[in-house]
Amino acid sequence: MLRTDVETGKHKKKKPKLFQQEREEYKKFDSSVFRGHIYQETRRNKESAYWMVKKKKKEKKKLAKRQGKKYKDDGNDFYDPVLDYVDLKEWKANVVNFRL
Repeated sequence: MLRTDVETGKHKKKKPKLFQQEREEYKKFDSSVFRGHIYQETRRNKESAYWMVKKKKKEKKKLAKRQGKKYKDDGNDFYDPVLDYVDLKEWKANVVNFRL
């Protein structure tokens, strides 16, 4: 529930304490804990792209090792079109048939 509210941007319009008062389910939590979960979900949406690039790089290293080659970082791993998007939702909306 919190994940969908954060993805739709409802948390941006209000301070965490006011946002917490909107739903009965949110009121059960301590305000500092709830605020932390809002920030955690926001980071999850933004940082997912970073971890995808990191995973891709790790897979390239494993493939090179299986082939008996040494992985050489050519610097291209740091640029990935995924990083051009602000968050995961925007990336999913614009990228078609992306597979690692």
